[in-house]
Amino acid sequence: MLTKDRILTIASEVGVWQIDPANVERKGRVKPGQMIAADLDTGRLLMPEDIDNELKGAQPYREWLKANAVKLELSINQDADLPVMDAPSLLTHQKLFNVSFEERDQIIRVLAEDGAEAIGSMGDDTPMAVLSQKVRSPFDYLRQQFAQVTNPPIDPIREAIVMSLNTAFGPSATCSRKARIMHTGWKCTPRCCRRKPSTSC
Repeated sequence: MLTKDRILTIASEVGVWQIDPANVERKGRVKPGQMIAADLDTGRLLMPEDIDNELKGAQPYREWLKANAVKLELSINQDADLPVMDAPSLLTHQKLFNVSFEERDQIIRVLAEDGAEAIGSMGDDTPMAVLSQKVRSPFDYLRQQFAQVTNPPIDPIREAIVMSLNTAFGPSATCSRKARIMHTGWKCTPRCCRRKPSTSC
């Protein structure tokens, strides 16, 4: 919310402080995948479309990709002929890549059996301290529990505006300097785009 006297309020809840509606110049909601910014030098409020246009016009990214990207067709069955690991080797690799029992049971098993991503949840679903039969910390009696919510699997098609299945690899420039990345590796799904790693400023 932006007031006529140039006070910008950003909060996760509505009504964090009382303001005269007649003094409100602009208000709204930041949607998923969006952001806003305030230029403290000019006093300009940058909306999501302003930030997108400024970043997109900073460098000729489309021309760089067209000139350097090489698309490689990949088959989803290209790993079908890999040897099957024995139990000790499988356990070693699971520990190496930090694959826990919970991940195997609730994520990998569901993918293998149903061919779909599992439905997860977040929050605190432990019993209230006053009702628990276990010895709880005194702080548990005083803190506010976060609500338990359900997170359905993200849909890469409907949520294409905020996510991508493409993976970038190779060197990249830091945000602190303006560098021209001419050659970077891109791993796309289901195709792979590979370019020679090289940077020039």
